[in-house]
Amino acid sequence: MAKAEYQAQAGIELAALKKKGTGDVDLMRPGNGTPWEDRGTLGGVVAYFQTALKSLVSPGLLMDHIRRPETTGDANAFAVVCAVMWVIGAALWRVWYYRQVTASNSHYDVDPTHFWMTTGLICLLAAAGVWLWLKVGTSLYAKLAATEMRNATPSLTYNIFAYSLGPSILAVVPVFGQGLALLWIFIDLVVGGKKRLYMKSTSAFINALIIIICAVLIGAVFYYVAGVLIWQKALSMSGVELKTETTVTGTTVH
Repeated sequence: MAKAEYQAQAGIELAALKKKGTGDVDLMRPGNGTPWEDRGTLGGVVAYFQTALKSLVSPGLLMDHIRRPETTGDANAFAVVCAVMWVIGAALWRVWYYRQVTASNSHYDVDPTHFWMTTGLICLLAAAGVWLWLKVGTSLYAKLAATEMRNATPSLTYNIFAYSLGPSILAVVPVFGQGLALLWIFIDLVVGGKKRLYMKSTSAFINALIIIICAVLIGAVFYYVAGVLIWQKALSMSGVELKTETTVTGTTVH
């Protein structure tokens, strides 16, 4: 009886320690490996889609299974593919938009040359956004979570940010896909902070929210200054403008 009682107390104590997230947890421990880390066996295409699927349905396990958290090579390669998804998504959205503004009942004048030049610029900015997410985002996140990541290296944070980009596959869906991808990336980042970095739930949520808000604000400011004020107004390069003629009582006024 005494032995059983002792085991129960020990189990309660261990559970309490795990719940508190003590410093005894080795954040840099190697996991079983993500599908992307096994792409040499699975093949790059299969490994990517399996990893992206895990990021959507079981991000906690995906983050926990990172085999080489001390390096960033695999994470970099995965992030490049995710950046391609954003570029494809931006291009498909522009194709959809082009069809809208060139429709027979459209109220816009379109300059195809300027329109597709703008499309190319948007695609480049989509790729640059992924790069900033990894470089600036990881640095800011490390500072926000410094008190709870005492034995984590910057490479681990980098890996988590890279694999949190898995939902980028949703960005290829026109119109609403990019917004949905961003929301899912936020969820993955929260889960990564809680399950892989052993942060408190509130800390994981708040830190991820701050990162997402900063990313959206930086993107919005850059879009307005560079896209609207400079590219569209100063350089007149948008390629899409409202028609300058209206019909009033059957008379065309220019």
